[in-house]
Amino acid sequence: MEYMRSIKIVTFCLVGLLFIFLSFIVFNPKEVLASSAQPQLVTTSVDPWWNDFILFNGYVYFTGTNNHSSSGLGLYKTDGTASGTTLVNSVVPRCMVVYGNKLYIDNGTLWESDGTNAGTVQVSSLYTLTSCPVVMGSLMYFGGSNGSTSALWSFDGTTFVNVDTIKVGSYITVMNSDLYFEGYVGGIYSLYKSDGTSAGTVNVDSLVDPEGPSSIGYTSQFIVFNNDLYFEGFGPDGLNALWKTDGTQAGTIEVSTVDPFDNFAILNNTLYFDGNNPSNNNDNLWKTDGTQAGTVQVTSSIASNYIMSSGSLLYFEGIGPGNVYSLYSSDGTNAGTAIVSSIFPSSGLTDINNILYFEGYSGGSSLYTMSLSIATPTPVISSGSSPNAFVSTTSSYKPCTNPAPSSQPDLFQIDTSNHNATLYFVPAHSPVTGYIIYYGVASMPMTYSAVLSTNEQLGVIKYTINYLASQSNYTFKIEPLNGCTTGPLSRSMEAKTTLSTSKSLLPFYAL
Repeated sequence: MEYMRSIKIVTFCLVGLLFIFLSFIVFNPKEVLASSAQPQLVTTSVDPWWNDFILFNGYVYFTGTNNHSSSGLGLYKTDGTASGTTLVNSVVPRCMVVYGNKLYIDNGTLWESDGTNAGTVQVSSLYTLTSCPVVMGSLMYFGGSNGSTSALWSFDGTTFVNVDTIKVGSYITVMNSDLYFEGYVGGIYSLYKSDGTSAGTVNVDSLVDPEGPSSIGYTSQFIVFNNDLYFEGFGPDGLNALWKTDGTQAGTIEVSTVDPFDNFAILNNTLYFDGNNPSNNNDNLWKTDGTQAGTVQVTSSIASNYIMSSGSLLYFEGIGPGNVYSLYSSDGTNAGTAIVSSIFPSSGLTDINNILYFEGYSGGSSLYTMSLSIATPTPVISSGSSPNAFVSTTSSYKPCTNPAPSSQPDLFQIDTSNHNATLYFVPAHSPVTGYIIYYGVASMPMTYSAVLSTNEQLGVIKYTINYLASQSNYTFKIEPLNGCTTGPLSRSMEAKTTLSTSKSLLPFYAL
């Protein structure tokens, strides 16, 4: 409203010129309206069991129950409506991953699904999984046992291959074309990495154990931030703390003695986590720039769980004064941390296409969503008048004042395989806090998007998009971000994925 009052003052002085000037202005501020976004009940008939929501073939799949107990568990899917939330199959996922054109399910053994009851089948009963599957390149990897050997395995959709005879913990993650995981050898748990071969499976640091959930079905304990892998580590001092690694022993260091409790989120080139301060044993929201001095507490009176980021805000389950649970949002400051709703996420939050999916609790647990739509107010133009007012559905709207990135990113090369596309681009000029990578089949190029948080200004940025359909034409373009402001789009580039059986890369170059 201050913005509009300023316009009226100028209008009083320069009414004629202002009317002409405003007729050519395009208003395009973008800001997530946290105060107007509220949880919406999808159905009380299905209760998500944990936070494993995943998008597959236009539906969101999750583990749910129809009677609020484990006896009613199964694989469910939803289109965001009560009538569109249905049971797919009675198989109970511990975690899921999209690989190729199928949804793969860890049920203790490996299952696959095409989204139908009849098409949800067990791949093999011979392999017991000890970790959630993860896709790297053209293969899927997991920790598991074939009855005689506990090991790291790969799977190409048909054949299982023993990569290395090392026992793998609950989670595997990918950084710079390497798998990282907690490995168990000779009675010792420690940090390992693998390039997918036996020779390339090595111990990173034998003195730190990447601690995390003891069972599958919870948030992974790893996150990649500024080209380092961050995790909760159990160090040689016998204490849990925040650690990071660049993949070398020398580059594996303790960042802070604050214990991060496995919950990580990145916002505006800062890493946030649910931390426990060993000096007072309090659990609160913390943030770090990757240094000990830059690891600081954000909130002091609100305990945080299930942190995630979307747009320009963090969202999490917060426990405030009086031990009251609520859904909170935060801009990364104590002053900017506030209650969104008394309906709180009791097992986590997942952002899929700017919609939060979660198990919400309000006297009972049910499936909820919350739209994080982007506000783009439109000037009102009536006959004989100038566009002198915004129409907005909320009084909390504020124009975004961040300066826009000063140039477009230069997308110049795309390498494709059967299910992946790796984009290479020169960064946009500062100020830049990240990029939105848009992609889709050639006829619908803006169907999907991914957000990359980085302020890198030098060299070339490399970004890989997974889970693409084989032998398909895709269009890609990149939009730079500076907080809530976007910059000019890159050129569009088309590329085609290879045959599903191909293991080679196919390069495409800008003309």
